[in-house]
Amino acid sequence: MRRVPHIGVDVQCRTCGKAFKVPNSEALTAKYCSKECMYIGHRKRVTKPCFGCGKPVTRRPSSGGKSKRWFCSTECLNNWQRSQDSPLKVVWTDPQKIENATNRLMNWRKKHKHPRLGTHHSEETKQKIALAHTKTPSSEVVLHHRLSVREAVRKKIKLAIEKLGGVCQLCWVSDNLEFAHVYYPSKRKKHTGTYAAALDALQFEGSVLLLCKECHDHPERYLKELIDLRKK
Repeated sequence: MRRVPHIGVDVQCRTCGKAFKVPNSEALTAKYCSKECMYIGHRKRVTKPCFGCGKPVTRRPSSGGKSKRWFCSTECLNNWQRSQDSPLKVVWTDPQKIENATNRLMNWRKKHKHPRLGTHHSEETKQKIALAHTKTPSSEVVLHHRLSVREAVRKKIKLAIEKLGGVCQLCWVSDNLEFAHVYYPSKRKKHTGTYAAALDALQFEGSVLLLCKECHDHPERYLKELIDLRKK
């Protein structure tokens, strides 16, 4: 069978303008002469005149956003902002403009009044505030605060004991109960003490055991349970 000789077609590159030959089947689809020209052509660019001096500026559409003002340099932008065409330049020389702006502001304040606008403390209230800043708390107030803190601590410990069953989890004794840590949660610092263990028992389930003093002093009694809990 006789082979048909290959006949190519010259196509102009869209990036560099160089003519290159392609097969007849690619005459309508070929656009670039090389991969470098293809990469450059795929980068979409938009050219606009500088808003300040008119010099052409080429950028990607995303870099300019929806702004209609493109500038060739920062100096050109600063010069335009200092000019009269920029809305950023405010000239307060006309007394009529100043009066109109002041009236608009006052009218807006009349319509949008603050609930405490124009109110002041009475002399008696001012004296009380000044006395409160200089006065040290009495011993009764300090004692009441300490008692309230202790009461809150007792409530937390009581809630933790109720959550863990209220009895020793090994021998079922309800006297001389203590908290025994299975593991220290990584979400807090390793504080020791009954209150810290009670908080762990309330927040992190399975981290604390409730044992009597006898069982707590002999860890070999609950070693198997301890290992099983740490495996979970």
